[in-house]
Amino acid sequence: MKKLILFIALSITTLPLTVSVLTEDQILSIEASKQRRIEETCMAKALYYEAGNQPVEGIRAVYEVIRNRAEKKNTSWCRVISERKQFSFLNSGKISLYSDLKKDEKKLFDAVKSLDNVLSNDVLFYHATYVKPAWSKKMVVDKRIGQHIFYKLREKK
Repeated sequence: MKKLILFIALSITTLPLTVSVLTEDQILSIEASKQRRIEETCMAKALYYEAGNQPVEGIRAVYEVIRNRAEKKNTSWCRVISERKQFSFLNSGKISLYSDLKKDEKKLFDAVKSLDNVLSNDVLFYHATYVKPAWSKKMVVDKRIGQHIFYKLREKK
């Protein structure tokens, strides 16, 4: 038998007591909705701070790198974004992924989430054009967009 949880809502204007019963599926749906909002907040902040000054195609490309990594690792966007030393905007410790979403951050996320893909699913890395990380020598350049260079892993022979 499925567990049911009772939620009791007392309304000042309508007495007697109102009792609502939610099914397990309804509760899971509410939890999934909360998790989706958390994930979107993480992604919006990453896009805003990592690529907010880039052309729309560049912002979309950063979105795709995060999404591709999450799919490859079977994990969440927030986990990918919060991995140590992966995204420079988090290195200072001044920005929290879980703080309230600012209007500009949400606007940016909403603008790019429904665009067509600009990268292939195997593009997992990128860096700004003004740095030359050692790891980039082991990768294959896929595309340069704005001030970012996007990479995929070199195929094994």
